[in-house]
Amino acid sequence: MTQAIDRLQQKTLQVEIRSLAPVQTVEAAPTAIRGGAMETIDQNTLLLHPGEYSEVIVRLTNPGEQPQRFRVSLEGETLPGIEPACQIEPHQMAMGSIGEVAGETTIDFSLLVRVASDFFEQQDTLNQLRPRLQLNYPMPVCVYQLEQQGEHLIGYQGFTVSVRPRTNYLDFLPDVYREVDFIGRFLSIFEQTFDPYVQTLDTLWAYLDPLTAPETLLPFLAHWVGWRLEPEFDLNDQRRLIRNAIELYRWHGTRQGLRLYLHLYTKLPCDQAHIQIEEVFSSGLTFGNCQFGQNALLGGGRPYHFIVSLHPEPGHPPIDEVLVRRVIEREKPPFCTYDLTINQPDSA
Repeated sequence: MTQAIDRLQQKTLQVEIRSLAPVQTVEAAPTAIRGGAMETIDQNTLLLHPGEYSEVIVRLTNPGEQPQRFRVSLEGETLPGIEPACQIEPHQMAMGSIGEVAGETTIDFSLLVRVASDFFEQQDTLNQLRPRLQLNYPMPVCVYQLEQQGEHLIGYQGFTVSVRPRTNYLDFLPDVYREVDFIGRFLSIFEQTFDPYVQTLDTLWAYLDPLTAPETLLPFLAHWVGWRLEPEFDLNDQRRLIRNAIELYRWHGTRQGLRLYLHLYTKLPCDQAHIQIEEVFSSGLTFGNCQFGQNALLGGGRPYHFIVSLHPEPGHPPIDEVLVRRVIEREKPPFCTYDLTINQPDSA
């Protein structure tokens, strides 16, 4: 029950404070790693999970006709990373700020308490004065009424703030076991041990996709599909090439395969307008079927010869001709010859 000070009943606000966190029926349990004192959690427990808000409801009733001002504060031991705030619908005010209750009115507002999401990872929580991580903190909620003569305490409620990691294993237990704090902390050991492996299995597809896999896993994925990593290529280019390795093998030695390879490396659109590949079928100078200036070629034709022309748009990054030639040499049949033209747009 909330304790209140009976002073000037006609003008004093009536206070009721209660927590929405479930009351835990816990027994004494050691909280130190190497033994130590036994701590028992109070029945008025305010359960806090790092990064989540816990709520305390404060009800104030003004029996008089005149409006009364009040102030709510959290006192007791300082909790590292605590972020308290009062929420009076539809407004929110900082802890310790002044509110007002109209005459003959009852208001309910929420006292929101939150600790930092990295509470258990903070290095400053352990020091010479606190050799072990403290999980339980006494935190009285005090309500003061403001008058011309000053302020006086009209109500308070003592809570024990219990900081615990969020665990999902308790959802698989009967309700009678969920109320025992020791079981929750005991299961957290197994959850924190196995949870990284469970998360890895849930996102295993991302480890097997070259576009999202860690960089250290790319050599394995490349070996998986028989692809040779070349340090001259950018990391993102390597990812795209590994992912499309099977498709490149399928069209190896063809015009379509060469265009796809150049598209993956140069990032040019995979069409004839930007990546042009033409084969030469002329047979040289032949009287009767020859027209000078059009299809006449002195010295005979060049069998198995093709011409590659790249046409990047203005603003496209410069294309490395040396790497382009390496791509062509890798994709073309050994007996074929080629000419390469890169039409770099003018900087203007």
